[in-house]
Amino acid sequence: MRATAILVATLIAAPATAQTVAQGAGLVAGIRLNDCATVPDGDERVLPRLAMDPWVYRFYLDVLINSGDLAPSDDFTRFNMTDALCRAGPEGDAGLFATALATPPDLSLFAVNDIGGSGARGQIGLHLMRTGCTIDLTDGAAAKAALAEVVAVGANVPPLSAAARTVLDGNVDAFLAAPGPAYLVEPGRLTLRNCTS
Repeated sequence: MRATAILVATLIAAPATAQTVAQGAGLVAGIRLNDCATVPDGDERVLPRLAMDPWVYRFYLDVLINSGDLAPSDDFTRFNMTDALCRAGPEGDAGLFATALATPPDLSLFAVNDIGGSGARGQIGLHLMRTGCTIDLTDGAAAKAALAEVVAVGANVPPLSAAARTVLDGNVDAFLAAPGPAYLVEPGRLTLRNCTS
C-alpha cells in the first residue's frame, strides 16, 4: 500500500506527458458517456473503450478524486463527476486533466482508496483477533472513530485529510451496517465468530 502511494505521488509529481493527458482526457470523456459515473475497481463499460490497464484507470481516478472532479457516492459504490464537469463538453477535458495532475497529491486519500472497503474489513478483523474478539458499540460514534483509527494505523495510512476521513468513515459505516456472517451482532456489541485471542 505504501509503495502504491509513493508510486502515485511520484507519477503525479512528474511532468505530464501528452499521452498521460490524452488518456486522462479519454477517461473523463468515457465517464461522462457513462452517465457521469464510474466504479472504483474498473468499469467494464469504460475500460474496454479506452484500452487502459486497471491500475492506470485507478491512478487516473485517484487524480480526479484528488482534484475534486470526482466524488464518491453516499454508499461508496461509485464515483460521480461534478455537475459542471458532467455538463461540459469534451473540448476542455485535456486541460482539466492536466490541471488535475498538477494538483498536489493527497497521499492519505490514495492510501484509503487503495485499501478500500475489503481492506478496512480485514484490518478490523485482525484487530478483533488481537484484542479479545469483540468490540463495544454502545457509544456508536466512539466505536466508529476507534475502528477508523484501527484501519488507518493497521494499514499504515498517513495522517488523514478531510477527504480521506470521509472515505474511511464510509468504509467503516458500510462494515458496521453489514458486518457479514463472520460476526455476531448483539445490542451494543460486535463479536468475531470462531475467534481465539
